[in-house]
Amino acid sequence: MASPRVLLKTAAFSVGVPGTVAGLIPKLLARRDQLVFPVPAGIARAAGLGSLLVGVTLYTHTAWRFSDEGGGTPSPSDEPPELVTTGVYSYVRNPMYVAVLLCLGGQALLYRSVLVA
Repeated sequence: MASPRVLLKTAAFSVGVPGTVAGLIPKLLARRDQLVFPVPAGIARAAGLGSLLVGVTLYTHTAWRFSDEGGGTPSPSDEPPELVTTGVYSYVRNPMYVAVLLCLGGQALLYRSVLVA
């Protein structure tokens, strides 16, 4: 079981880094973007929300694995002392990157923003 301290550090890192890169920055970029994807709004919204949901779920799962099994956080300055090889990590070497890319793609579709893409 992950300690509350490790979970708190994981949450702080997740809000600070992936939350900024895959949440705040795309939102700010989309406000300034004049180009939109030539995709109907309903389809873009459904695909974007789906991708975003899968990305957030995958990131949460991988961050939990780091904390619970590895005893560390996603932060490079506080990595897990134990290699995590179960769950999604048994199929993909860097599922956190995949999760963040799914979130970014979801944001690009959700806002129909070429700049975010």
